Amino acid sequence: MAIKLLPAEFTADIGRVRRFEQEARAASALNHPNIITVHEIGEAHIEGGNRRYIVTEYVEGETLRQRMNGEPQQRLNLPEAIDVASQIAAALSAAHQAGIWRQPQTINQQSRRASPILFARRTLGGL
Repeated sequence: MAIKLLPAEFTADIGRVRRFEQEARAASALNHPNIITVHEIGEAHIEGGNRRYIVTEYVEGETLRQRMNGEPQQRLNLPEAIDVASQIAAALSAAHQAGIWRQPQTINQQSRRASPILFARRTLGGL
């Protein structure tokens, strides 16, 4: 299992909390080989406030970011990059077909923070 926490500084922003919950519920409704399974969406009452969380399956291996930031000889070659792009496109297509829409700027901003709601499952070479 893996746990994703909404950063504490965002819990006071009603809009962010609402989007976090909506996107988590939407992602949990998807069943696709390139999208991880969402097991639980909840809120924990802790000292100093509440924390929103999502529990997902854990996928072992490197992240795409780690692979891309690695040594040049360890980065994706062209066939691997095409395979990854194909898997991402398939996951996004499934999300769009299910009525889940994410603006590119949102995906970009969340990717930079390494906290996307719609998680992609990689199936390439142990990654």
